[in-house]
Amino acid sequence: MIHSISEEEYRSKLIALAYACPLDQDHPDCPLKTIRKRGFTGKMKWIDSLSLPTKKTLYKYHLLCYAKHKKKEEAGVAVD
Repeated sequence: MIHSISEEEYRSKLIALAYACPLDQDHPDCPLKTIRKRGFTGKMKWIDSLSLPTKKTLYKYHLLCYAKHKKKEEAGVAVD
């Protein structure tokens, strides 16, 4: 059975990503880069202001970026 991600789960995932990239890198094109500089309240206000489609888009962007960079790491290719 396919699990549908709820809005609260997207919110939770974005909170974690607002604190750190799981690759320990700050890519210049990452849409969360500037959010990571904010304090807790700023991060929460920003995340809570996002629509569900925007939360989904940000999370999908993260998944694609993560997969791309992990694939390059595993192949021994320099990560941009």
